Amino acid sequence: SYTGSVLPVVKVTDTNYDENGVVVTLVGGKNGVKESGFSKSSIANGQTYSFYDLERTQKSDDIYKLTVKAVDETTQTISYRVNRFGSIYSLSKALESAVDSYYAAASDKFAIYEQNVDEVKTSTVSYTIDNEIVNLEEGKDYTVKHSEDRTGWNQYEYVLSKDSFAKEGVYTVSVSSEDTVGNISDNKSKGVNMEFCIDNTAPVCIVSGVEEGQKIERDASANIGIEAYDNIMFATMKVELNGEQIKSEADLQDGKLSFTVSPTSGEQTLKVTCYDAAGNEKIEEVHFTFDVSILNSHLWIVLVIIAICIVLLGMVIIIVNKRRRANQ
Repeated sequence: SYTGSVLPVVKVTDTNYDENGVVVTLVGGKNGVKESGFSKSSIANGQTYSFYDLERTQKSDDIYKLTVKAVDETTQTISYRVNRFGSIYSLSKALESAVDSYYAAASDKFAIYEQNVDEVKTSTVSYTIDNEIVNLEEGKDYTVKHSEDRTGWNQYEYVLSKDSFAKEGVYTVSVSSEDTVGNISDNKSKGVNMEFCIDNTAPVCIVSGVEEGQKIERDASANIGIEAYDNIMFATMKVELNGEQIKSEADLQDGKLSFTVSPTSGEQTLKVTCYDAAGNEKIEEVHFTFDVSILNSHLWIVLVIIAICIVLLGMVIIIVNKRRRANQ
């Protein structure tokens, strides 16, 4: 590969040379047709095409094909590599999501992708946590897979072990490498950030006031309390009663809320679902019933009392009528 100036020169000659019948193109495997420009000068029975140097940017690194095609269909093609800036890096969706949201649970889908025009000679992967630098070991803490894409670029996939992120805390991951032409690269110098907070613990969710299978016999209603929090960052909560949402995290005050459920017939299902910022889930579900038969027994007592009163009233009316007849 070329790591410095790249100044191709093409000479085209023919006994019956026709300048308008010559097409010169420079195509990059990733960048497509490259308009680097060139100058032309006349020579015996032809011309010389002198290409200008490519722009000195990372994007100009590529595998190029320089093709000269004459009017008689004669075609000459040469290929060459330009590698001035070394590797470029990107992240898997899972790792990119962890960086973007900052909070994440450990995952076996954390991967770093490296691309280089040439092969990578050496590479290292490490991270810092609690101000400690940890150098990861290939084959134990991560695996590397090497391949070539359809354009001929070398691709490396570093898959990080989930066990490497068992400890909770803030991680800053780094990868650096040297390719076969001497370019030394790392993710930080290429603007790829890999800092995030690992949270592997689900949030805490406590339901009070009712217990699983409880039959509420005395209270006219169920007074329920919920406490929800997380060791790092709490995110969302949904409280459902019989499948209908009745509360959310917006109702929490200092991590707590309370509400009342009025008695009704049938089994009641209270479900509380909590998530922390890392996506860890905690679900608490409680089933309870109101013993409405007690209420019905009270109603029967009232009805019996009303019936007795009606009977007594009827007897009083009969007695009063008899006395009136007797007096007449």
